[in-house]
Amino acid sequence: MAARKKGKAQGPAPREHDFDPAGVLSCGRSGRVLRALPTEVVGSAGWILLFTVQGEARFGPPEEPAAIRNGDLSLFEPGFFREAEVAARDGWEFFWAGFIPRVGWHMHVSRWPRPARGLRQVHIGDAAEARQIRGTFLRCILDARRQNPFTHLLTLNAIGEAILRATAHHSRTFGPSVLSERVRRVLEHIQLHFPESLSVASLAQVANLSPSRFAHRFKEEMGGSVKDYLLRFRLSRAARFLEVARHEVKRVSSLVGFGTPSFFTRQFRRAFSMTPSEYRARMTAAKG
Repeated sequence: MAARKKGKAQGPAPREHDFDPAGVLSCGRSGRVLRALPTEVVGSAGWILLFTVQGEARFGPPEEPAAIRNGDLSLFEPGFFREAEVAARDGWEFFWAGFIPRVGWHMHVSRWPRPARGLRQVHIGDAAEARQIRGTFLRCILDARRQNPFTHLLTLNAIGEAILRATAHHSRTFGPSVLSERVRRVLEHIQLHFPESLSVASLAQVANLSPSRFAHRFKEEMGGSVKDYLLRFRLSRAARFLEVARHEVKRVSSLVGFGTPSFFTRQFRRAFSMTPSEYRARMTAAKG
């Protein structure tokens, strides 16, 4: 009998879409009191997090705008800066970060109040907590400038801390928000299986609800439709792939779960006002 070779047991080979695209795309501080958003904020893919430290702004349609005030930590879903205007009033100064979230962060921010479509927001009324959140942005900016082997993790951890602090502050102030176990289970399923073919019917099975009941429950708790959430989730993952991987657009489309490259390109352009190829070229140029 041939001797068995010793060595470490080999687990299953990682799937290509197991790559974690989470990361901070850009971050900064409005260097002076502003009356408009910097172009780098407007152009960021993924989520955009703003912490207002002075002044006030309005987000959304003129007939029903949501206020963004001093002490507000405001989180915008992908593409919403291009779908609704942000108008500053009495000057506006803020810290900001554009980023692709880690798996699990969606469940934290789903507890935040939703004053407008595409916007989640927590007001940090405690001065000590506000200083802590301000510090997370300062660390993110500083670590992004240093560009060392740990920059990616340090900047992402800083933004993650801001989100967790805001979630904890909101829970202490108003009590924990109700996110049902059924919807939580579906969010986890989407985060792990987004490249696969997902539908309202298949996700309803995960929630153990009828499709109609599940769609209603999801919209009630998440503030938007299942289809809209899944689309934006996939687009945010695609943006990160385009930034850090060398796959062709066709391959990226497949990795994030779009049926055809043409449909992917249309949806990407609609969300970010540029094609996937244009976005990649812009990110490459920004890195120098």
